[in-house]
Amino acid sequence: MSPAPSLCTHDRCRTSMLPLSGKAASRSATRIQGLKHGTRRECIEWTAALAALLISSSGGGLYDRSVVILTSDHGEMLGEDRQWGHAYYLFPPVLQIPLVVHLPPALAPSAAVDVDAIAFSTDITPTIYAVLGYRPNRQTDLMGQSLIGASGADFTSRRRITEVVAASYGAVWGVLRHNGQHLYIVDANHGKEYAFERLPRQPWHAVQ
Repeated sequence: MSPAPSLCTHDRCRTSMLPLSGKAASRSATRIQGLKHGTRRECIEWTAALAALLISSSGGGLYDRSVVILTSDHGEMLGEDRQWGHAYYLFPPVLQIPLVVHLPPALAPSAAVDVDAIAFSTDITPTIYAVLGYRPNRQTDLMGQSLIGASGADFTSRRRITEVVAASYGAVWGVLRHNGQHLYIVDANHGKEYAFERLPRQPWHAVQ
């Protein structure tokens, strides 16, 4: 993958990916290590804050009555193939985000979910509606669909869909097929194409 400078204004996205040598390379390596340490520190702080919230809510039974969703709006390139940021990329580390859903014990036994089926952030709101007992009015395919159904629900159609994804700000598009196991990317900014694939619950790898 060819390196490209990021245009994102976030501190983690401003590291130049142009070839460096000598003192410039040393300064760049030091800055990259600093960014990695900063990211790791933020993850630890957020984890501690989340743990404190969950512990405080469990005392009065609030946790057992709540729907809790842990996710992210996007992933991040943290130096893989000399790439940083997220706004102008569609590589797997940018597309793949965590999604953890806690249901109240009273609802969980009757809920059906396909944990190995592809899911998108647009599916979160319909999922909340469904958990609360409402039927989302899905007017277009862009609106997503609930990840949770009644016991015995059929989720096979979700595994068969083909989805088109786009970068936040750049002319970069991707196609996800076969339940999210094959990803084809077209980067019009740099005139390049990429392909990745993976087995279920396995890491991504580039396809030549």
